[in-house]
Amino acid sequence: MLTDSAKDELRFVLKKLCQNYNLEHAYLARKIGKRRHFLVGYGKESFTQTNHIDLTNQIIIFWQGQPQLFDIKERLDNLIQNINQLVQ
Repeated sequence: MLTDSAKDELRFVLKKLCQNYNLEHAYLARKIGKRRHFLVGYGKESFTQTNHIDLTNQIIIFWQGQPQLFDIKERLDNLIQNINQLVQ
């Protein structure tokens, strides 16, 4: 379970991601078997296409906005490090 301060830190990172790449919505989820458990998000959910990519073995990032955003694993090393520290 994430602490409130960990959620705030991750929400801040997601906010910057949305602002920098003009995304409508971004959120993180943890894989639990076949299910996905929402952890934290930023922005307003819309009915546009949702994209996702595995950041770690357990954590997935979902976003709505540009369908071909970028190679998220290369550009978001900082996010991956924050997630690994905060979500363990």
